[in-house]
Amino acid sequence: MSLTLSRVRLSDAGTYHCFIPQMDTRAEVTLHVVSPVSLSLNKDHSGSPELRCESRGWFPEPELVWLDSEGTVLTRARTETFSVSSRLSVEQSPGNSFTCRVRHQETRQSRENQIRITGQTPLALYHSTPDTQTQ
Repeated sequence: MSLTLSRVRLSDAGTYHCFIPQMDTRAEVTLHVVSPVSLSLNKDHSGSPELRCESRGWFPEPELVWLDSEGTVLTRARTETFSVSSRLSVEQSPGNSFTCRVRHQETRQSRENQIRITGQTPLALYHSTPDTQTQ
C-alpha cells in the first residue's frame, strides 16, 4: 500500500486514511507542514533593540520559543493560528546571540534561526544564520 502526494500545498496538510477492502487493510498517515523561520532586528518605541521572529504556514499548530546564547528559554509564545510571530526586546551588547525556535510539540519537528549582535549599533551590524532544522 502506498500514498503519493504530488504538488503538495499547505491545504494538503492533515490526516489521510487508506482502506483496501480486498485485504481488509487500513492505514492512517498524517502530513505535517513546516516553514522557514525569519528573524529581523528593529527598535521598539523607546529605541531599544527588538527582535522579530516569524514563520508562516505550519500544520499542526506550532510553538514559538526564544532562547539565549546558552540555550535557556526566554519566552514561550502560543498562537491561535498556524502562523506565528513574536517580538523580543533585548540588551544592546556586542556578542549577544538569540535563537528563535518554532516547533510541533507532537512530532518534535522544529525550525530555528539565530541572530548575533556584532557591534555597538546593532540595527546596522547583525548576522542572521540560515534557517536550520532541529529534532
